[in-house]
Amino acid sequence: KFLAKSSFDEETKSDEGTNDSSLAPQDDDGSGDEWSEYVDRGWKKHRHYDATEDIQGLEDVEWTYGGHYAGPTDLYEHEDSKDDTPVDELRISEEFKHLFKDPVKDFLAFMPLAFWNTVTVRTNAKAVALQAAHPKGYVGGREFKKSIDLVEVMKFVGLLIVMSVVQGGEYSLYWSKPSMSFLMPPTENFGRVMPIDRFKQLRACIRFNDSYAFVEGSHRVINMDNWYSSVQLCLTMLKMGMYCRGTVRSNRAHNLQFCMFDKKQIKSVMRGSSLVSVATSLGIIAVSWLDGTGVNMLSTADATTKSYVHRRIGSETRQQECLSLVGLYNKYMQGVDRHDQLRERFSIASGASFKHWYKKLGFALVDIAITNLYVLYTLCEPVNRRDSHMHFQTKLANQMLFETDWTLFSETQVPMEYANVPMTQSAKVLKKAAADKAAAEDKAAALKRDASLRQPPTPSFTCRATDKQAEVSYDQRMRRYCVVCYFERNKELIKTQWCDVHKVYLCTKAYVPSDQQVPAHVCPHAAWSCWDKFHSFYHPKGLFKKDGKMDRGSELYRLKKHSVMEHKASSAKKTLILL
Repeated sequence: KFLAKSSFDEETKSDEGTNDSSLAPQDDDGSGDEWSEYVDRGWKKHRHYDATEDIQGLEDVEWTYGGHYAGPTDLYEHEDSKDDTPVDELRISEEFKHLFKDPVKDFLAFMPLAFWNTVTVRTNAKAVALQAAHPKGYVGGREFKKSIDLVEVMKFVGLLIVMSVVQGGEYSLYWSKPSMSFLMPPTENFGRVMPIDRFKQLRACIRFNDSYAFVEGSHRVINMDNWYSSVQLCLTMLKMGMYCRGTVRSNRAHNLQFCMFDKKQIKSVMRGSSLVSVATSLGIIAVSWLDGTGVNMLSTADATTKSYVHRRIGSETRQQECLSLVGLYNKYMQGVDRHDQLRERFSIASGASFKHWYKKLGFALVDIAITNLYVLYTLCEPVNRRDSHMHFQTKLANQMLFETDWTLFSETQVPMEYANVPMTQSAKVLKKAAADKAAAEDKAAALKRDASLRQPPTPSFTCRATDKQAEVSYDQRMRRYCVVCYFERNKELIKTQWCDVHKVYLCTKAYVPSDQQVPAHVCPHAAWSCWDKFHSFYHPKGLFKKDGKMDRGSELYRLKKHSVMEHKASSAKKTLILL
C-alpha cells in the first residue's frame, strides 16, 4: 500500500505557502526580531552566508543536473535474511495466536526477562555510583538502604504504565490523591505497591545499558521525514558510515532550487515526472517527484533507477512512474504515522521528563514494544469496547503489579512461558521452537508419570474488580445492579464493579442503616462495603451459588422472606387500627 496522505501529502503542506519577498513581516512589539529573522532568511535564499557552520562541508559539492548514479554496494544486510523487505499484510498464523492472549507473557516475549535482569544490574551499578558521589550517601534525595531487585523494577514499569493512562501531572500526586488509583483493585493504591521514596530512587537510577552501542560504520540505512533531513545531515551521516533517505522541505538550507518543481510547473508538467541532480563524488542524489504536489527527496542509499508505485487518484488505483527511492521510502516508512498515533495515546516517554536523554529513549523503546503488543493482541483477541486501548493498558499494568509472581521468577531465574521466543525471527524458527517445547513437555510428563509425583494443589483464584460499564450497553445497564444492595435494601444500584471469580456485580461503598436494629438476615458489619460483605459474609454463608445467583433455599434467604412477611403483617394491623 502507498500511504500518500500520511507519507508525502502531509509533509509538503508547509511548502505550499506563499513566500512573497516584497512583503516584510509585521513587528508588533517593536523589538525588531521579526525583521532580523526575515533579513537572515533573505541572505540564505540568495546564497549569502554569515557563518562558517552554514557552509562547512558544502563548498566542494558539484551537482550534475539529470545525471546518473549507480548507488552504494555495501548496504547493511540482516543476518537472518538477505531481504529485509517489510511485509505489507499484518497477520499471525493460527498456531501462534495463543502467544498473544496474555499481556504480561506477550510483554516478556518482546522484552524478555533476561533483558530486565540486565536492567536491574545496570540500575544497581548506577545507584552505587550515585551513592558514592553524594556526601551523605543519598540516592534520589533519600538514603539508599538496600539494592534494587527485579520485582521492584517490574513494578516500577507497571506503575509507569498506569501513569500513562491516568494523567496526573506531577508524579507525587499519584501517592497523595486516592482518586489516582481508580484503575487498580479497590484495596490497592500506589503507596501499597511501592513507597514514593523508593520510586524516586528507581527513577533516578534506571539504566538500560552501561555504554553506548555506536552504529557508526555499520552502513545501515536511516529513513526519515522532512523534519530531520537536509543536505548537511546526509553528508555528515555518510562520513560516519551510515546511509539515509528521506523527504526534505523546499525552504531548507543548501537545497537545490533548480532541481525542484515550482508552482507553475506543478500545473503544467505531467504527473509522475521527476527532476534529478547527482553529486557523484559525494554519493548523494536530490530528486523532485511530481505527485499532485512536488515531493522533494534526498538519498545517499539509492541509485537513479526508474520504478513504479501504485497511487490512488480519485476512486482509481493507477501505476505511477517514479524513481526507486520513492518506493523504498514509502515501503520502509509504511505505518509510521499510525504507529506514532497509537504510541502517543498512552506513552511513558512523553509523560515524563528526564535530565539524561538515554532514559527517555529507553522508555520510548518500551512504548514501541507495548504498542506492537497491543496491535497483535487485538488481532488475536478482538475486543468490542469503546476503550479497548485503555482497557489493554490497564490490564497489562494490573497483571504486572498484582497478578504476576515476580519473586518466583527472580529466585528461580525461570522465564515465563514463551518469554524467550524471539518474535522477530522467521516462522520456520518459531515452528522449530514450538516443536522443541512440545517435545520437552512430553518428556517431562513421561518422567512425572513414571515417578508418580503428587498432583499439584488446586490453584487459588484472587477476586479482582473490573469495570464493565463500557461492555454493557446503555439499554441493558440495569444488569449491572449490586446484588448485596438488592438483597439488603431492594436497591438496584448500577455503579458497580464486576467480580470475575464469583460472576456478580458489587458496589464498593458502605451504606450505614438509619435505624439501630439490624435484621437477622443482614450482615452485622454495617461499616463494610458491599464488596467486603459479599466475600466475607454472604458468600461463605451460602447465600449465592457459583453462577452468582441467589440460593432461595439458603438460611439467609429464608430469614429475609420471614422478615418481609412479618413487616407486611404488622403494616396490615396498623391499617386496621387506623380505620
